[in-house]
Amino acid sequence: MTVRPSSQPETPQVPAGRPPLDVVADEARRVVELLDRLEAELGATTRALDAYAERLRDGEA
Repeated sequence: MTVRPSSQPETPQVPAGRPPLDVVADEARRVVELLDRLEAELGATTRALDAYAERLRDGEA
């Protein structure tokens, strides 16, 4: 084990066969972005269905 000066932070060791943490973090950010888009799409779809159901109840559709 080598001793590093305190000005150089220790870099975590990545086990063989596992992606580096920055790759995992990038993928996690992409997943969060996709989930945010999905949530927005589902919200828009829900509002459209609610409006359609209201028109059906009112006999307009």
